[in-house]
Amino acid sequence: MNTKMFLTSVVALNLLLAVSGCGTVAGAAGSAIAGSAVSGALAGGGNKARFSRMSCDELSKEIASAQRSMMNPTNIPYARAYIKDAQEVAAEMECEMGV
Repeated sequence: MNTKMFLTSVVALNLLLAVSGCGTVAGAAGSAIAGSAVSGALAGGGNKARFSRMSCDELSKEIASAQRSMMNPTNIPYARAYIKDAQEVAAEMECEMGV
């Protein structure tokens, strides 16, 4: 697990949880986004192991699917971590990804 990303997520979680104490819709959304960021950081190792068993074409499809999932704002932090992991594995496998 990337320690820097995990610590960033924890700090973001604490800041957003402080805002969520207001009891507003924005506070609830902030908590959901922070929770998604933390879950994305924690799932990184498992994702990379799964990605390493995929072909370049399958990785490309996973990345495209994750990019489409970013239409939901609460999913953006998790999707970014997921895409980053997939791109790192694709680079290790020397896959040519269309940008």
